Amino acid sequence: LQYFYLTFTCTFAVLLPDFLYLSLFSQMEKSMNPLRPYERIDTRRQFLDNDSKVLRFYGYWDDSSSLFGDVRDLVLHYFLVDDTIEIREVIAPNCGRDHVSKFLRRSKLPKVRHYVITDTPVPLQTGAVKQEFYKDSDLTIGTELNVWGRRVTITDCDEFTKNYYRSKYGIEDFTPVQYKAPAAPKPSRYVPPYNGFGSEEDSLSSCQGLVPKPPQKDFHKFMTKDSHVLNFEAKMVTENPVDKDRVFIISFYLRDDTISVFEKIQKNSGVLGGAFLQRGRVKKPGQDQSQRSQYFTAQDFYVGAVLCLNKRNFQLIEADEYTLNYMEQHADEVWTLVHMLYTVYIIYCVCDILCVIFKFCFYRSV
Repeated sequence: LQYFYLTFTCTFAVLLPDFLYLSLFSQMEKSMNPLRPYERIDTRRQFLDNDSKVLRFYGYWDDSSSLFGDVRDLVLHYFLVDDTIEIREVIAPNCGRDHVSKFLRRSKLPKVRHYVITDTPVPLQTGAVKQEFYKDSDLTIGTELNVWGRRVTITDCDEFTKNYYRSKYGIEDFTPVQYKAPAAPKPSRYVPPYNGFGSEEDSLSSCQGLVPKPPQKDFHKFMTKDSHVLNFEAKMVTENPVDKDRVFIISFYLRDDTISVFEKIQKNSGVLGGAFLQRGRVKKPGQDQSQRSQYFTAQDFYVGAVLCLNKRNFQLIEADEYTLNYMEQHADEVWTLVHMLYTVYIIYCVCDILCVIFKFCFYRSV
């Protein structure tokens, strides 16, 4: 038994180096065999026909099954020049996700994750890899793609892609897939009533954000209409005999829509006269306190108009020459009615002059 053991040990020791050499040589020989065929595939025609042509699809990846997962919006680009696919993720602002450059870098996308090496009788295709990739014919609206284990669904495409499939494959139905729930209606913003501090615009800006900002003014209007002031002569509409004879000059400043009222000084009238209303914007009467106030504008001023300024009614009975000329030149902007009244006023003045001339000629002839 001892002799048999020594003989077996010596024989195995002699054959062991040859066994290791053969195993290493076989592994090296397998690694040197080509996995792809030694044949040339000409893609120049595809490059010349489809260079710079890209199909764009819109889709999503539903990751709701995982922890803290949700639906990801994706944009898929298919490059016709080499049949490669690139996927980018649409990251909404303030979504809590880091911005990544690409969801899938540009490459050919296989339909299955594992490829199969088959032996074929053709010498040049021995050891060729048989693997199927996604083509343009596989990408349609509603199709589900296997992007390395992630199920991506195509929902829509752009206009160029629609024209491409319409001309090449004759597809006419491009109805997008609706996968998002309808957005919830936005709650109405409650604006508290004006509390009397500062202007209404200034108080409203404090309700529009955490950091209040000063209200913006119309700088263009301020520069173009800085020196334009409309002056009207007015009387107070009242039953008081003392106030009926009072004469006022109402000035409207076009650069900021402010109004000032000045009373003419009349001797022995019992009224001092002077500044009646300090320059500022005046609210229109009869407004709801819960709504934003409306102020008098240039459209409200014309000869014959009745204005309620701080609970006092004034009737505009006359305007100076500059005001009438300005309103006539800008009649297309605001004063369509004023232009008509001004025309009537001119006709009235001409008729009055003709009557005076007729009376003068009549009495002279008599």
